[in-house]
Amino acid sequence: MNELASDKAGSMSPFGPDLEFPLPLDKIRYEHPSPADRPHLAEGR
Repeated sequence: MNELASDKAGSMSPFGPDLEFPLPLDKIRYEHPSPADRPHLAEGR
């Protein structure tokens, strides 16, 4: 579907019509990477 066939004005969300932002914190699944998960940086940092 494109914006010409939509029932709303403006561009459409790539995430679908049912998702509203900002997301509640309990819906966000972010875990900060530990040093073991990060790629090796230059000069051994």
